[in-house]
Amino acid sequence: MSYSAWREGNMPPGEGNLFFGGVNWLTWHTEFAIEGNRLKSLPKARPGFNYGHSGNGRGPMLMANIGDPRWRDYSLDVQLCAAGVDPAFNPYGLGSDFYDASIMFHITDAKESFNERGSSYYVLGLHGSTGTWEVRAVYNSYCDQPVGWGNPKTEAERTVAQGSGLAIDRQNGNRIRIDVVGNRIQGWFEDSKLFDVVDNEMTQEIGGQRLDHGGVGFGGGFDAMFWIENFSVRSLAHSESPKSVDGPSDGSIQHAARY
Repeated sequence: MSYSAWREGNMPPGEGNLFFGGVNWLTWHTEFAIEGNRLKSLPKARPGFNYGHSGNGRGPMLMANIGDPRWRDYSLDVQLCAAGVDPAFNPYGLGSDFYDASIMFHITDAKESFNERGSSYYVLGLHGSTGTWEVRAVYNSYCDQPVGWGNPKTEAERTVAQGSGLAIDRQNGNRIRIDVVGNRIQGWFEDSKLFDVVDNEMTQEIGGQRLDHGGVGFGGGFDAMFWIENFSVRSLAHSESPKSVDGPSDGSIQHAARY
């Protein structure tokens, strides 16, 4: 995998309670800790958060630069490990073969409680037990009730890419890169091109949200833990032509279907 030359530290770090990889992260739902060069979720609920399926949310989450208009064209690079459920923190009896994780980008809005309207972003979902994946655009997703999972509402949602056959390494993690330039979104898994799409609805306003800007985030499926290392994010000039965004490619570009 080849890379263009970027200046270090040219993405605004934002505001959050934990600094790692040049970014200030908001740590949601569970506790997190930096261990060496790794940022990992811990198998315990964040103090003060009403954790659980009958509470205000499940699963560890990291969020940075929510809604920041300066975060538009960028490249995210990370070693992400979907480690699965820790036996010490498995309140709902998930199986040992469950190890999902997700990467959010262009996060226009997000809330820690799943009972509060606002979650709007692109999300790459990785499903460990099946090796399947998808990239979705989500607008104002939440549970329309005071507490607990139920009555889910979403202004709109569309799948812009999907596939199968991923070998997700729950011990060492996998290197993943996502580039967003204009309305073109490209992704790599290890050394292979995973998707290359143009979403013509990126700048369309739906439910008061427009997914053409915003920060990044990570999540573990339900109560599954995860860790990240070698995280970096670099600015990409909007004037850069798609051909100059380096990386392996078969030359094809998919266009997202209308919702």
